[in-house]
Amino acid sequence: MKTIFYYDENFVYSRQYDYFEGEILPEMSTDIAPPQSLYLGKFDPKKKQWNESASQEYKDSLQVELKPPEINLVKQQVSDLYYLIAMGGGI
Repeated sequence: MKTIFYYDENFVYSRQYDYFEGEILPEMSTDIAPPQSLYLGKFDPKKKQWNESASQEYKDSLQVELKPPEINLVKQQVSDLYYLIAMGGGI
C-alpha cells in the first residue's frame, strides 16, 4: 500500500488515500507528500513539489489565544489579597 495525495482544480491539497502499489495514479493526485509545515498546500505539477498558498491573514486566523490556567488566576487573586491586607487595606 502507498498513500496518494489529491488536490483540487486549483492544485490545493484536498485529501489523502491509500492505494496499492502498481496502480495508475488517478488524475489530480500525486504520491509526493506535502510537508506538514504547510498551512494550505498547493501542488506544482511541473516542479513536482508542494508550496505554501495560505496568506498571512489566513495563518493568523488559525492561531489560538492561550489563556493561563485557572490556578494561575486564583494564585494571583490570593497574592493581591495578601498585598491588600499587608498594606492595611480592608474589604
